[in-house]
Amino acid sequence: MILPRNAASVVEPLLENQTPRILLAPPAVSSAASEAIELAAHCGLHLDPWQRLVLHHALGEQPDGRWSAFEVGLCVPRQNGKSAVVEARILAGLLLFDEELITYSAHEFRTAMEIMRRLEGLLLNSGEKFMPTTSHGQEGFELGTVKRRGRRVLFQSRTKAAGLGTSGDCIILDEAMWLAPEAIGVLMPTMAARPNPQLWYAGSSVNQEMHPKGYVFSGVRHRGMEGTSPRLCYLEWSPADGDDRADRRIWTKVNPGMPYRLTEEYVANEFEAMRHTPKMFDVMRLGIGDWPTLADTLKPPISIDTWTALADTSPALVRPWPRVIGIDRAPVSRVWAIAGAQYTSTGDVHVEIGLSQTGSPTEIVEKLLDIVSEADPAALVIDARSPAAVLKPLLIEAGIEPVMTNQPELAVACEGTLEAILAAQITHSGQEILTDSVAAAVKKELPGGRFVWASAGGGSIVQLMAITLAHWGLLVHSSPPTHSAPPIVDQHKAPDSGAGREFDALTAAF
Repeated sequence: MILPRNAASVVEPLLENQTPRILLAPPAVSSAASEAIELAAHCGLHLDPWQRLVLHHALGEQPDGRWSAFEVGLCVPRQNGKSAVVEARILAGLLLFDEELITYSAHEFRTAMEIMRRLEGLLLNSGEKFMPTTSHGQEGFELGTVKRRGRRVLFQSRTKAAGLGTSGDCIILDEAMWLAPEAIGVLMPTMAARPNPQLWYAGSSVNQEMHPKGYVFSGVRHRGMEGTSPRLCYLEWSPADGDDRADRRIWTKVNPGMPYRLTEEYVANEFEAMRHTPKMFDVMRLGIGDWPTLADTLKPPISIDTWTALADTSPALVRPWPRVIGIDRAPVSRVWAIAGAQYTSTGDVHVEIGLSQTGSPTEIVEKLLDIVSEADPAALVIDARSPAAVLKPLLIEAGIEPVMTNQPELAVACEGTLEAILAAQITHSGQEILTDSVAAAVKKELPGGRFVWASAGGGSIVQLMAITLAHWGLLVHSSPPTHSAPPIVDQHKAPDSGAGREFDALTAAF
């Protein structure tokens, strides 16, 4: 069933105290909300006044018929009926807006499947013919028949990283407080070729203790508060500063689903049950978020003060040469970094950069052969995904079998190095180039809460990665000392990165 589109929208007014505290909407000459609301009702989905208000602003139209809002952010406490807004938007996209592909994703697979189940009921009520589809873990529906296929909607979970490269005329990112930055980085380019795309972020307020990846949704919120994004529509129900969390009128103000979907008695029961966990009630029911700021997203995991405090230019090393060598190469500048790690007499680890400059793989192998002949290290460690992995066949040909780390091992190496630094169990020689590399590092989040080093932009982490590999290799392939030994007599300063200089092995620190 396809309904005609009207130029104007009719939205019933909300209760005065239930309008969103934060409301940003781009200018629009019309809205497609009335048709979407009518279609939803025809299919058995009757929307509350606040839900109709969201659609009114989210589906505003420019004079050329395109959406006024490219991005839509919706933040509302749980159990108020946010999913119904999403379902109405998907239904209208399929049956009214001629959107060829709609993609819905949630953090949890069960959430995606619940929305899919509800949409199936709405499509059955619409009278439209459709078929269920399954494609590489992306379940969904396709309008039409086997002989005549039509528009599609796909459902996926982000926990399995499924379909992050999927495009769509409308992409809905539910449970947005769990949304990882890399998901947005993959999705954005896929929408560029769509004639009238729209991207939705839907969720409740971020609690940094529960949502370690809340930076994306927090960024949407900050833009909504500042009004700096001309094509962002943002709506948030939350209390104002000074509102009394125990005031039942505030409960109604920030929960627009009352009395349609939530009762005052139920919220009172929640308030009492969470009396000793007030933050939980504040976040989940009142929408009082613990929102990370842009400064939090850029906060380095290792502060310069922490790092410089570990400098030791005369460490008590147990032998005069590094016990394990770590090698890395920057993908853009092509600068190599060779690092050494050695135990001190106290059982800590001393790390140092021995080489940091450009050079051919053959030249680097020659340098490594010199190091091996003098130092007799327990291991040479290279990450298998690094550009430095090009050395592996050359080293094997020279009679040296390097240790190649996989991603789980690299994550362990990065995590272990960070823990050792924060516990003051690592020392270094105060080399400026290594300090700069540490300052440029941020965490790149991996599934399961793991991380590896990444660059914050404009800096190089190749030296940090080299000492990380050397530190990990020392712990894995060499035993701590049982007695002390004389320290190194002569310490050499590592050269500048020298991306444009000729290779000079004589300037190496070891």
